[in-house]
Amino acid sequence: MDIEYIEFLLIGSFDAGLMAQNALTAAESLGLGGVFIGAVRANISELSDVLNLPKYVIPLVGLCIGNPAGDKPELKPRLPQSMVLLDNQYQPMDQEKLAIYDETMLKYYENRPTRAPFTVKKVKGWSDHIQDHLERSIQPQMMTYLNKQGFAKK
Repeated sequence: MDIEYIEFLLIGSFDAGLMAQNALTAAESLGLGGVFIGAVRANISELSDVLNLPKYVIPLVGLCIGNPAGDKPELKPRLPQSMVLLDNQYQPMDQEKLAIYDETMLKYYENRPTRAPFTVKKVKGWSDHIQDHLERSIQPQMMTYLNKQGFAKK
């Protein structure tokens, strides 16, 4: 079987994401906490070397599970269902609802406690946070890495 097609990478990525979410849900059901580590992609070649990964194997997500430190944090506000559940077709995001959610997130982050080593508190709305995340997430070496591992060639 030729697994160099991008479709196989997509299938595996979706499966890995579902598995990771189910693992976190299972951990939380046992009273544990967890956090996904997005930095896996930032140093993907080095991580692959450390893990001695063979061709056709790539790290997609990091997940740390353990006992939560301190009090249970306040529940983070989520986008309103009306902004993420669409009926039969894509609909542009409601800018008024987005402005309200941005304000909700500003208040959430203002009141969120800061823990060492993160002593600088960044207070931004959701839209600004997403924009920053997208700018940080650019990994120009990713296509070269995926090709080296045997993926995304076709």
